[in-house]
Amino acid sequence: MLSGSEGLFRAVVYERRREGDAAHLILEPEAGFEPAPGQFVHVRPADTGGTDPLLRRPFSVSDWEPGANRMHLLVRPVGRMSSQLFQLGPGDVLDCMGPLGQGFPLPCGDGRCVLVAGGVGAAPLILSARKLTEAGLTPEVFLGAQTEKNLIGTALFENAGAVVSIATDDGSAGEKGLVTDVLARHLQRGEPIAAVYSCGPRPMLAKIAQMFPETDAFGSFEEYMACGVGACRGCSIAVMGSDGHPRYARVCKEGPVFALKEVVFG
Repeated sequence: MLSGSEGLFRAVVYERRREGDAAHLILEPEAGFEPAPGQFVHVRPADTGGTDPLLRRPFSVSDWEPGANRMHLLVRPVGRMSSQLFQLGPGDVLDCMGPLGQGFPLPCGDGRCVLVAGGVGAAPLILSARKLTEAGLTPEVFLGAQTEKNLIGTALFENAGAVVSIATDDGSAGEKGLVTDVLARHLQRGEPIAAVYSCGPRPMLAKIAQMFPETDAFGSFEEYMACGVGACRGCSIAVMGSDGHPRYARVCKEGPVFALKEVVFG
């Protein structure tokens, strides 16, 4: 658990962009922040003058510019907190804690490195794509959304050096169908898959686990969090222990990234 002021910092919004139906916030955090792909920050607006919202919310670090000291977050307005963050602009300040959690084990070995994102699940995979590219690999990204207006991250992945394939439920962009169906069609090329990195709705992650039972397949899980540091255990999910029996693991501490073959989806 974090103690004292460890991991606490403020970040100023440097720029705000639109990314599909989300806000792309570029922030300048205080010195000493260095996230790994798949880690997250626990945030709330600073200086709100009250206790609403009381608790921070977790957001994946979507990208990181170490030279410029800039952190990127993607925020889709869903609840009260995310709607507040969605409205932030240059000069606004976030009260942050992090980086937190266990990220993706990069880079992958010989073979294709496949990244699968559903909706705002693109967020933790953009920095992963960049790190794979820096390692001399070409990440293949399969990006899914309900409609074209819900697509998040296409240009961001391309700028990170990835090859992007798009799937939408209604066919308004890319191929029509679920992103896992599009992925399955592309897998027919037959090249070996070295690793799969994914984030999105739980049914999507369960499908990927079925598709890659013998591959190093990892998923970043989205759960409601209160403390963000493993104390409250409110974000626990069932995983298979080394003894073959289910146990509970904290998404904020042992995750958010888990080997999919270890997760109990039933």
